[in-house]
Amino acid sequence: MFRFELKRCMKGRGFKAAFLISLILAAGHFTAFCICFLHNEYGGIITDKEAVKLLKAGQSVLGIYPANIFEGFIGGEQYTFWNGVYFYLLPIIAVLPFGTSFFEDEDSGYLKNDKCKLEVTNVIKAPNGQHLLEVKVLEGTINKGDKILTHVSKEKRLAIMKNHSAAHLLQKSLQELLGDAVHQAGSKVDEESLRFDFTYQGKLSDELILKVENLVNEKIQAGYETNIEYMNIKEAKEKGAIALFSDKYGSTVRVVTLGPSIELCAGTHVSNTKDINKFAIAIVENKGADTYRIIGATDTNIPKVLEE
Repeated sequence: MFRFELKRCMKGRGFKAAFLISLILAAGHFTAFCICFLHNEYGGIITDKEAVKLLKAGQSVLGIYPANIFEGFIGGEQYTFWNGVYFYLLPIIAVLPFGTSFFEDEDSGYLKNDKCKLEVTNVIKAPNGQHLLEVKVLEGTINKGDKILTHVSKEKRLAIMKNHSAAHLLQKSLQELLGDAVHQAGSKVDEESLRFDFTYQGKLSDELILKVENLVNEKIQAGYETNIEYMNIKEAKEKGAIALFSDKYGSTVRVVTLGPSIELCAGTHVSNTKDINKFAIAIVENKGADTYRIIGATDTNIPKVLEE
């Protein structure tokens, strides 16, 4: 499980950002710990040995001698700027690698015209709903106002569609077997696998997990056609659609129906559940606080994920 999650994290930009911040904090702490400037008549730089001499001479080095960065946590007298930085940024650093848990699945591919070819490396959703593309120039140059054609990676898109639709069927199957108390607490879908976090006040046995997996596959083989509708939020709730995370929705919402599964969703899906072919659960982990995590895969990615 750890190796699988670490591999997933290292692919994300959040991991790289967290690692960079950690390096900066470590460098700052190292500097603060090894070098300290006195603000009294002594002046200059003080070392450990010099600090001991000052203490033996009855002089105070409080506030001028470098403190370990963890002393702020254990009640030490010393407090430095880096103690505070570390204390407030540590929670952010801890969750950054998993910051994509609630992100929408994204496509990749390339942009092209007769002057250039650009590879799409990332898609970012801006605060006002705009979609920003990060690209790498493979050939030529691009200028403002140029017309360009988009080419989506069909293989990646199809794999994401299968995993995303399977995630919907997984949630419905969990609710049917465990009850309506099951609520989604996070998810991540990519071309290789799907991750689904949910709340449940009970124990998940191996037998129960197998029942969930079999129920999802039954829904897949049932051949439900995917139905996508646009309606207002009131109509969607009356229809029984599941709304996630208390999101703020606009006047019109997108409702995706896959047989018994009805959810508000803006992602891509297969046109028929049989297109998923097969679903398998690879990992089940108790995250604590009545929260479980399921990692699964579909179709040809199943052997690869089961080996992780």
